[in-house]
Order: sequence, then C-alpha cells, then structure tokens
Amino acid sequence: MGLDLGLKRKDEPTAAGAGPAIAGGPTYFDESSDFSGTLRLQRSATIDGHIQGEIECDQGVTVGPSGRVEASIKAESVMIHGEVRGDIDARSEITLHKTARVHGDMSTEGIVIEKGAKVEGRITIGASRPNGPVKPAAPAGGKSGTTQTG
Repeated sequence: MGLDLGLKRKDEPTAAGAGPAIAGGPTYFDESSDFSGTLRLQRSATIDGHIQGEIECDQGVTVGPSGRVEASIKAESVMIHGEVRGDIDARSEITLHKTARVHGDMSTEGIVIEKGAKVEGRITIGASRPNGPVKPAAPAGGKSGTTQTG
C-alpha cells in the first residue's frame, strides 16, 4: 500500500506520442500535496502544495503561485511565486516574483526582487550562512559592545 503525497514527475509527454519532456525531470508537488518532515532532493522541485519542515535540494526549488512552504530551504537556487515561512539559503540566486510572500531570512550570492513581492526578514548577499545567521565581527581591540556613529 503506497502513500499518495500528490508527488508527480514532470515528465509527461510534450505532444501526442512524444517521449518525456526531460528524463528524470523535476519533482512536482501539486496543489493537493501536504508533506511534513525533511525533504532531501537531488533534482529540481516545483511546489504548488503545502510543505512543512525542511527542504534540502542539490538543484533548484520553485514555490509556485499556490505553494505554501513552512520550512527552511537550502538549494542551489530558489524561485518564489507563492508563500514561504522559513529561512532560505540559496548558493547561487533567489528570485522573488511579484506574488511572492517571504517571512524569514535569506542568504544568497544574487537576488532578484520584482516590484510587489513582500519580504519580512533579513537579506544577506554575497556571504553564505554556513550554520545559522551571520554574526557581527568583534570590535577592534577585542572589546565587545555597541558602537554608534553619528
């Protein structure tokens, strides 16, 4: 007995009688998908359903317009059309389309934000977060504290 998560491969024929569009193509979570836990993927994924937990992907993750993700995302690239509640760490690029809603910190080498996208969180560009948020450097002289300029 199998568990139906609404998981599909986007390798349906491109035309009548034609072969798959991409052999071993991206994983697709349709609108009826509801997954909770840690998701580890080697190939790209498109999410139009609901995912909770953690997503780790060797390639790209796309959150579609109806996608709702309550998870941290670590991937090569991340493209958002829907909603993400969680931190995003993309090794190459994050793209937020005008319908994107992100509640969490983002870290990447490059970012594209279309007018209309909603973001609540910090954005770090050019420095990957290896194990959590970036910490400020200690002030010169080894003393800790806050420095104000003005």
